[in-house]
Amino acid sequence: TKWKLDASDGANAIIVGTEGNPGEYSPGGPLADCQKDDVYTFGTDFKLSYEANGSTFNAGNLSPNYTCSGDRSYSNVTYTFQPGVAGGAGIATITTPGAPPANFIGVTDPSSNTYRIISISATEMVLRSGTASETVHQFKFVPHN
Repeated sequence: TKWKLDASDGANAIIVGTEGNPGEYSPGGPLADCQKDDVYTFGTDFKLSYEANGSTFNAGNLSPNYTCSGDRSYSNVTYTFQPGVAGGAGIATITTPGAPPANFIGVTDPSSNTYRIISISATEMVLRSGTASETVHQFKFVPHN
C-alpha cells in the first residue's frame, strides 16, 4: 500500500513530543513542499520503499538542517512487522534496518528505527516513532493513489 504525509491544511501531519503528549514539543504545521510528494510503499512482502521524488526534507541530524535537500529515496528495504506493542500506545510495530537516517519514515531524525502503528484504516494511518521513553514523532498519512 502506498501512503503519503497528509498535506491538507491543518492536518499537522508531523508532531513531536512525548508518549503522554505527542505534540508537546511541536504541534505540527504545514509540510515543506518537498515533503508533499514523498511516497512510502509498505509491501505485503515486508519491503518498504521511499520515493522522495527529487528532494528530501532534512531534519536536525542532516546538514543543511530543516530544509529541502538531496534525494534520500530507498527501495525494497526489508522491515519487520510485529503485531502488538511492547509498552506505549499502538496496535503493531514496524522496525526498519539500520540506524536513522538510513531507512527513515517521515523524518530523518527519529529517536529510533522503531515505528508503532497507532491506528490504520482505509483513509488514514497514524505512525509514531520512538519508544514510550523516547522523544516521539507522530505522523499522519493518507493513501496515495
